Amino acid sequence: MNRLKTLTHTKKARATQTFTEVHARLPFPGGPPRRMDAHALRDQRYKLIRVNGAEELYDLIADPLETANLLASEPSAQAQSARTQLSQKLDALLGSEHEVLDSAGFDLPAPTLPDTTTERN
Repeated sequence: MNRLKTLTHTKKARATQTFTEVHARLPFPGGPPRRMDAHALRDQRYKLIRVNGAEELYDLIADPLETANLLASEPSAQAQSARTQLSQKLDALLGSEHEVLDSAGFDLPAPTLPDTTTERN
């Protein structure tokens, strides 16, 4: 499932943040497919990406191709502040989304991957 949402404060306001969510099963050599859950939230300058719990942060103005993960080394105070803000907003979005789905009667169990092993004679 892939989704893209643009968050705005009013109907006339320009988009200030964009949320992206991707869930996929990826092939894994020599084993069953692995699940990938990725979420990203960006503002006008920074983009926070969370894949299976690991985070990456990019400065989209200084690095528009997203080649230098700011969290790979000690981030600046400004980058750390952006990470904290985006991470809190991402957590709130994910929490509120699941609360809405729960209240609507959707069951949200952890997805399982099918057993792809076969016996060889």
